[in-house]
Amino acid sequence: AAVKIGPLSDRFGRSKIFVYMGLVNLVSNAVCAFAVSSYVDTHIYLIIFTGCISSLGGGTFALAANINSYITDIIEPEDRTASMSTVTSIMHAVVGLSPLISSFLIKLNNGNDMVSVYCSLISISLFTLLCMFMIKESRHPDAMEMSRNTHRKRLESMVSTHSIRLSGSHTFTSRSYQYIRYRIEQILEIFSPLKELWLPPTISGSLVPRYNVLLLISLDSLVVFSTMALMPALILFTTYEYSWKSVEIGYFISFSGLCNAVVLWTVSWLLSRWLSSKYAKVNHSVDKVDITTLQISCVSLILGTGVLLAYASTSKGIICHVIIKSVSAIMGPTLQSTIVKYYGTNTGQVFGGVALLHSIGMLFSPAIMLKIYGSTVSKKPETFLFLPFLVCIVAFGLTFFLRVIYIHDPIMK
Repeated sequence: AAVKIGPLSDRFGRSKIFVYMGLVNLVSNAVCAFAVSSYVDTHIYLIIFTGCISSLGGGTFALAANINSYITDIIEPEDRTASMSTVTSIMHAVVGLSPLISSFLIKLNNGNDMVSVYCSLISISLFTLLCMFMIKESRHPDAMEMSRNTHRKRLESMVSTHSIRLSGSHTFTSRSYQYIRYRIEQILEIFSPLKELWLPPTISGSLVPRYNVLLLISLDSLVVFSTMALMPALILFTTYEYSWKSVEIGYFISFSGLCNAVVLWTVSWLLSRWLSSKYAKVNHSVDKVDITTLQISCVSLILGTGVLLAYASTSKGIICHVIIKSVSAIMGPTLQSTIVKYYGTNTGQVFGGVALLHSIGMLFSPAIMLKIYGSTVSKKPETFLFLPFLVCIVAFGLTFFLRVIYIHDPIMK
């Protein structure tokens, strides 16, 4: 679903996609509330089914992609990083505060766990209603119509090509082959947003923008691997090494989210102002402000992971890890706002492609980390941390290959 959300938002609008996501999650949470209620026996497959419903909304990555597309529509390029940082900080703050609020409400209601489910239903209902009646559409009607026409022409071209191929096929085998080929092309069309990430040359024939975008996407994927994909194995590590229970883990997640929020509210703003006073901003290309921000973020990831490796035996090590690593929270908004500098109005396709890569990465990366952790936990449980540590070093090295284009050289259409 994540890969289709972006193109759909280009064709039908960002606000409609927000409403769709809200409705899907509302249905999912309602089914979840029923599945864990006293009206039915606990059924594991019904609970899994609720997760399947929720995934139709695209998940967190798709939501973040649509938010970034909305911001890109209404905010000038030089202010997008700050705007995306503000929104991301709010999301981190909510992640940090939600477990605390949920725990408080459950205790207030004599340990009734259903309170958190009801609160979730109320929150999603409010979100959906606000998107329906309060959020204005950011995308111009002409731009949506142009995206719909482009999509329709692409589908018509596929059908026309298929018809031509069929007319030249006279045997059952060849016609079957063409039919299967056409169906495969239709399936691959789902992944069309990924094509947007492969930029054509500029009018002068330069491929620097393409290389820059590919480097930025690689950095984005490496950051996801070294932060989000690390969490499942890291949580297991804390239960083994520090004997943490669900309460301590909840506090840890809250502390991590709030640290990221504070950094995005304060440090990112101060850092942006300081770097903007030293370097000139460029609206059509990655610039020195972006590169320096990315390098500082990578250094914080390297230092944070290094501290955790050095002091893995004590819980103070993981607290220092969270504090130091939180400086890198600005890296996500910086990467997103920098990537979109190379594109025009159809940013939904771009962010949809990035969200797809995130989703694919999150399918395999946590499993890799958990496999390493499971294989080494009895000998040296912190061994799994060496992989994200090396990934952060690689990411830091990649930042030095980014090139600033000071003279605007438009991309070929």
